[in-house]
Formats: sequence, C-alpha cells, structure tokens
Amino acid sequence: MAPISTTPTRADVGIFRDWLADRIQGIRTAFAQRRTYRRTLDELHSLGDRELDDLGIYRGDLRRIAHEAAYGAH
Repeated sequence: MAPISTTPTRADVGIFRDWLADRIQGIRTAFAQRRTYRRTLDELHSLGDRELDDLGIYRGDLRRIAHEAAYGAH
C-alpha cells in the first residue's frame, strides 16, 4: 500500500486560492450592497412628505425601494 501524501499540490493550492478569492469577492459585494441599501434608505428618509408625494412614493415603500436599488428587483 502506498503512503498517502498530506503535502498540498500546486493544483490544491490553486483551487484553494480561487475558492478564497471567490469568498472575499462575495463579502465585498455583500458589503457594497448593504452600503447602497443604507445610503438609499437614509436619503429617502430625509425627504419630506411633500417631496415623496411629488415622486409618487409612499413612506411604507421606502425599504422596498432601497432593497431594489441595492439587490435588484425580484
């Protein structure tokens, strides 16, 4: 029976590096989306009732609108 090598190969290192890069990019994307959501929601909350009415937006829709701005419409 041949001994099992526990030393990672170049392929193993490359796969791990790619996996880690994907995870880091996913985290960056999530933070950027959350930042967009918060900024949009804060800006919408800063508008007065008259301004929202002029835009045809109800206060109850602010979170949905901010969510769509950050994460896209579903």
